[in-house]
Amino acid sequence: MPRPNFFIAGAAKCGTTSLHAYLRQHPEVFMSTPKEPRFFDTDLPAAARFCVRDPEAYHRLFDEAEGKRVIGEASPSYLVSRLAAERIHEYAPEAKVLISLRNPIDFMFSLHRQFVGSCNEDLHRFEDALEAEPDRAAGERIPDAAHYPGQLLYRHNARFAEQVERFYDRFGQQQVKVVLMEDLGKDPVRVFGEVLRFLGLPESDGVDLSARNAGETKRLRNFRVRALMKKHAWLDRCIRSLPVSVGTAISDLMVRFSGEQVDARTKMAPETRRRLTEEFVPEIDRLSKLIGRDLDSWKEGNA
Repeated sequence: MPRPNFFIAGAAKCGTTSLHAYLRQHPEVFMSTPKEPRFFDTDLPAAARFCVRDPEAYHRLFDEAEGKRVIGEASPSYLVSRLAAERIHEYAPEAKVLISLRNPIDFMFSLHRQFVGSCNEDLHRFEDALEAEPDRAAGERIPDAAHYPGQLLYRHNARFAEQVERFYDRFGQQQVKVVLMEDLGKDPVRVFGEVLRFLGLPESDGVDLSARNAGETKRLRNFRVRALMKKHAWLDRCIRSLPVSVGTAISDLMVRFSGEQVDARTKMAPETRRRLTEEFVPEIDRLSKLIGRDLDSWKEGNA
């Protein structure tokens, strides 16, 4: 039975969709559908229709991977999970792990926009969401539709150094590769080539390296859909009983009601960027030392 030996562990909003799409085009690679089965992040609550927690169902995702040298999946939640690195190592100690990161300030802003668009966040101003973090850490002011409160702690989710360190501690640096989203955007050919060498794969012609999810405008999903499913448990059970891909597709159709538009290209207020950059300088320095990469450009605070 084919088993995964490669994991794109995150971070969210850092190019994992592009990396997954690029790799699945390689003739010696198999990447799972759905992209994010989330099998190993059992410390993070999730709607059942968005994750695969049953071992047999998880292994069935790779039934068609026979003969492939690299068999993988891409669950960005693994990076923020406190248990995923350990659980993946127990399952596949020789596996290779790819981590993609970006400026943590941009990450937080982008994550907030995504959560507004998916109705996990009801505070539409980024500054209001940051201000609400202490209350939310105490279990207060949590939107009914939020998957779990921890996802709304933007600063916590942006502390990449300790997250990367968990994977280094388990797998060693030889089995973990860290790439930067900015490099992937500027020179995808070079970065993809580095990833292939990390995986021990030859280069392949015909791989479409165009960006995925770049500058897209997302529709704000209607809160009434989530409220409906929360009120009528039978509806949620019906969707959960379906195959993951089918249940996810139905959920997506349900939430594509009319609603206001959320433009992913909206800019952060300069003062907010300056304040957060100042706050995150020690975190950026720690990550820079950990991965051996100059990240001074992240500390400029005027992007």
